[in-house]
Amino acid sequence: MDQRSVVSMKWSPDGHYLAYFLHPNSGSTSADSNTIEVINMQNKRRIPLGTGLKYAEWFTWSPDSAKLAYIDGEGRDGNSNKRLTLFDVTAGERIVHADQKGQVDTHPAWLPGISSSLLFTRGPATDPLAEKNNGNVFKNRHIWMKPQHGNAKRLTSGPSTVSDYNVVPQINGNGFMFLRLSLDKQAFGSIYYQSLSASKPVEWIRGVDKDFGYYGNFLPPAFAVYQKK
Repeated sequence: MDQRSVVSMKWSPDGHYLAYFLHPNSGSTSADSNTIEVINMQNKRRIPLGTGLKYAEWFTWSPDSAKLAYIDGEGRDGNSNKRLTLFDVTAGERIVHADQKGQVDTHPAWLPGISSSLLFTRGPATDPLAEKNNGNVFKNRHIWMKPQHGNAKRLTSGPSTVSDYNVVPQINGNGFMFLRLSLDKQAFGSIYYQSLSASKPVEWIRGVDKDFGYYGNFLPPAFAVYQKK
């Protein structure tokens, strides 16, 4: 139980920092909590950042190596206690909490560019066992953006029965793709494109389904397209 493995290592683009998970020697324990650390390669100092699920998709360096975005929080489900957090190199290796009370964050992704903004999914925290959710704990999640300076703002919207996931930034940084699920229709949805200069997204592919994944974490980011007969 005391033995831990270094997994999912990610270098900062400038090579000055190495981020990774410390994976405990227990399948049950690792499903709920893994230590997140970075090493400053210039002075070989280990810096603890928190604990989280061992998903490489949930921690990522900004293109300019200034920040590491990661999801902090114990517990194996993705519907509670998951908080967007930033390790800010330019602010003296400071840990910045970018979460919002009562909300859950997942899947951060940086837009390309030096002055980069961060895209992520945010929605209300829910109790998977609560009857008031009528068995659906994935409602009302949307794509948000946190600029380099300032507060995060929501980029997509819709009724509470719609949820947006799996944001994929466009290479030129002008927009992003995402999956929109209509949860009142047996979790069928569409792939949309949202331009940062437009007010509404454009539907590209209709009839897409998504596996709810390991404890509802929507991983890995894959879709299944169903052809109408």
